[in-house]
Amino acid sequence: MQSSLQDIIDTVESNSLTCQQKLMILGNIAERLINPKTLLNYTDEEWQYIENQMICDLNEGHAIYRPRYILPDYNVYIEKGCQFLDLPAPTNLDEALDGLLILYANVPSITTYPVYIGRLDVLLEPFITDEKQDYIKIKRFLNHIDKTIPDSFCHANVGPYDTKAGRLILQAVIELENTTPNMTIRYDKQKTSREFAELAAKACLLVSKPSFANDPYYIQDLGEQYGVASCYNALPECGGAYTLTRLRLGTIARACSSVDEMVNELLPKVANLAFQQWTNAIII
Repeated sequence: MQSSLQDIIDTVESNSLTCQQKLMILGNIAERLINPKTLLNYTDEEWQYIENQMICDLNEGHAIYRPRYILPDYNVYIEKGCQFLDLPAPTNLDEALDGLLILYANVPSITTYPVYIGRLDVLLEPFITDEKQDYIKIKRFLNHIDKTIPDSFCHANVGPYDTKAGRLILQAVIELENTTPNMTIRYDKQKTSREFAELAAKACLLVSKPSFANDPYYIQDLGEQYGVASCYNALPECGGAYTLTRLRLGTIARACSSVDEMVNELLPKVANLAFQQWTNAIII
């Protein structure tokens, strides 16, 4: 959907948005001022099916300069540091937590916030030396994320192995009761201890996270180096995905007179148009 000058005025005058939210929305409005048929070579027919809401472009804008799903391999920072940000490899938990927070502020995304913050227990386990003191630090770290990344697409992973860091993270999740970060445990009945699984289940019952992912199933498809990010999308680390193509099945169904027409005629047509759109965008 293209935007208008009124969208800019409404955003600037809004009493319900923070300054940061206004900046993000104004950027999106600017992207949607561009005609996608000119920039992305959409045909009239392809654009028609976006406007009639059979194809959903997630309202992410038409200027393709940042992907939705970036999954950095944060372990590279843990092992080598980050030359770009002048961060040496961390030598203790304080440095690891501080460095990760700095990295999170520099991960681009459609939302302007990181959608994946790593396998936290794996990243932090080497630095756990005093569980009582380290618990305070990890809890403060998670609370910082909740207050500076106010976006439910921000996602952390733990598991499948039972670790001291993993237990401290889950205990902090239970105590804080924060919305962000969302979380998934990579569960494997052959690797995950019953005690660790029970702690994760307790957290899920009390604060609705972590969710359980069938780790062997995902490894079969993606290999060991994957992450569950954003709204539970399993994607490869050191990669990700530019966006998600979505079809509005309800809108498509209402335009059909029978199931046969939907399944055999309109749905394949709309799916093909969506495929053509994203193929053109990738080529450009």
